[in-house]
Amino acid sequence: MAATDTKGPLLSFTQIIAGYARAVGTFDEARIQQILDTAQTALEDGTYFAVNP
Repeated sequence: MAATDTKGPLLSFTQIIAGYARAVGTFDEARIQQILDTAQTALEDGTYFAVNP
């Protein structure tokens, strides 16, 4: 069953995955940071929504 998140617990998972993406070195750092910034801003303004399948 999928779990939804509107409070931020999955944000740490996203940050971990971003770390893996950085370690691989094939992803653009600016894009990784943009994704993390977007998620953080959404959490702060109440529009954050993530799903963990």
